[in-house]
Amino acid sequence: MLQMNCDFIKKFEFLNISEIIVTNLRNGMSLMEISDCLRILAKYAKEMLKPTKERYKHWNKIPFMKAGAPQKWTRMDGTKTILKQLGYTQETSKGYIFPLHSFGPPLNVIKSLSLELALAAAELSVFYNNHHPHPEYIRNIMCPGGSLLPSASSTERREFNVMDLLAEVGNSANLRDLTQAPIPAQNLMSPSPHKGRGRPPAVTRASEVVANCAAACNCHAYYDSYNAQPQQLPAHQQPLHLQTPGHLQPAHQQQQELQRHQQEIQRHQQEMQQEMQQQQQQQQQQQQQQQQQQQQQQQQSDQQAQQQSQQQQQPQQQQQSQQQAQQQQPPQQSQQDIQQQQQQQQQQQQQQQQQQQQQQQQQPPPQPPRESQP
Repeated sequence: MLQMNCDFIKKFEFLNISEIIVTNLRNGMSLMEISDCLRILAKYAKEMLKPTKERYKHWNKIPFMKAGAPQKWTRMDGTKTILKQLGYTQETSKGYIFPLHSFGPPLNVIKSLSLELALAAAELSVFYNNHHPHPEYIRNIMCPGGSLLPSASSTERREFNVMDLLAEVGNSANLRDLTQAPIPAQNLMSPSPHKGRGRPPAVTRASEVVANCAAACNCHAYYDSYNAQPQQLPAHQQPLHLQTPGHLQPAHQQQQELQRHQQEIQRHQQEMQQEMQQQQQQQQQQQQQQQQQQQQQQQQSDQQAQQQSQQQQQPQQQQQSQQQAQQQQPPQQSQQDIQQQQQQQQQQQQQQQQQQQQQQQQQPPPQPPRESQP
């Protein structure tokens, strides 16, 4: 992609790269700073290509601050539109959020955007280091006489190496070493005889590379067979026989993408259902707690009412007991009077008996009758 002899702007479909470069250079940023910002955004886009369960924990939140300092990409103008294209449509005071209820952009858009961000970061970095094979295309969109433009006399121009590009993008771990098959110094996009096969289709956008090279890249096979079979077609013909994206993709690729998209939709739905169930459980727990509190309040109010009624009944009971005591006192007095009367009667009877006994004692004994004489 970097070696293609075509306009720099035509390589990008989703990125307005010219506006990003010009506005940020006017704001005081350097090309390397812009490249670093684009590389960070490319990492966010690459993370979106993973399944939801394999992403890092807080993938749906991109904060403005990290470790107490603002992140690099916050300085660059145009990050808001790029993050919205990735699905981070909700902006807050702390950062951008990917809504969990939305499915986000299609997978093809994320693939193309991630490749365009990585390609733009690599193009600017290589251009700044004066290693770009076609620097005139980038100079055309920049302000003339800029102090940040690299000049051909300032640094010695070296032959472009693909490994430098891979080291800049950070994806060299996913490809095998290509240094064993050195590339001859030539322009791979220069015209040459086609041996009756016609001119290969021109590839000018990153989306075309994503649509055709997502499964595997055939550049390794080309570099391995380049020196072994020099009579084959030039380099610009063999690895870049690409088709237009989208509607001209093979049927099995479209089916695979549809299946992946459906799987992501199902995962999002399952996550939403789990969240709804958790919310319902929380609501039920809250309702149960409220009911328990109401029952406790009712019990407390009943106890207070019982205590008040008992306090009110106590003086009434005391009055009733006093009245009963007063009512019971007269019969007791009458019984005492009866007992006294009985005692008096007994005493009187005893006195009478004593008197009778005394009278009997005072009387003389009776004389025996005299016998009459015959």
